[in-house]
Amino acid sequence: GYLSGQIFGNPQCECGIFGQSLYFNGQDDYIRFDGNLKNVFTGDVTLSFYFRPEPSTQSYDLFSYRDQCGLDSLFAISYNGSTGDIAVEIIQNTNRFTTLVGKVEAGVCWQHMVFVKEDKIVRLYINGELAFEQRNSQPILIVNDGLFDIANSPCLGGNLQRFHGYLDELRLYNRA
Repeated sequence: GYLSGQIFGNPQCECGIFGQSLYFNGQDDYIRFDGNLKNVFTGDVTLSFYFRPEPSTQSYDLFSYRDQCGLDSLFAISYNGSTGDIAVEIIQNTNRFTTLVGKVEAGVCWQHMVFVKEDKIVRLYINGELAFEQRNSQPILIVNDGLFDIANSPCLGGNLQRFHGYLDELRLYNRA
């Protein structure tokens, strides 16, 4: 099925990987998807997308599924413009969590990122290459009352800013 959502601000349609992409201005553009995704993030999940950040030394919030700014049951993806690192945080609680970090390719216009959670194994692929893999003793289950957002983490401010750049070909699957 498809997720429906609401667009805030005025993200622009621009040239993308295949057809049009969305351009986020880094100030007031974001998307909030309707409904809770507990049934997606408690099982196997794959998230795939292309992104092209504007040059910056900022850390950008790309995606978040959390109900508050804390370390209890969340999924979040951020990009650090200073280091070129993309980080995927998945936290069930203070005892069961992991952060996957990979570096984007310098000089590449569009970056393709895929996150896969398959039972106890989590993987991060960047531009078709495995950047990080971790096998956990138990699956990490993300259960909260938050909504799935693009560029709208409850932790915005300070070092984390709304995403500024292009996003295209977003795919979320409830399978690995």
